[in-house]
Amino acid sequence: MGQAPNTAAPRMGPEHRHWPRIPLWLAASVRSGLAQHNAKLLNVSRGGALIETATPLASGTHVRVDCGALQASGRVVWSSDGQAGVKFADVLCETLVCQQQSRSEAAARLRDYSSRGSRAMRAG
Repeated sequence: MGQAPNTAAPRMGPEHRHWPRIPLWLAASVRSGLAQHNAKLLNVSRGGALIETATPLASGTHVRVDCGALQASGRVVWSSDGQAGVKFADVLCETLVCQQQSRSEAAARLRDYSSRGSRAMRAG
């Protein structure tokens, strides 16, 4: 019997990318075939995204990423340790990418505010 295929691919450095990656931390949904996975959107660019799922996605898998207004189809180009790089089938508009960045920053502020509030309540 042969070995399981290696789904990891070398990660491209920033010098090989067409668009800059925007770091995020947003809940997302990823659909592959009939399966739907809860995911974290860790970064996004106009051409792709880094996602994290509990269930590994094989390289070559066609997926649909849904995260707020971002709804994009693409293909997994590498997968390793629960993370996957997705290349979008169509280039996203810059406004949509910026909206995701704003959503992520607002969510981070809310998490920070909530954690400070819960610490103050425990201390009080």
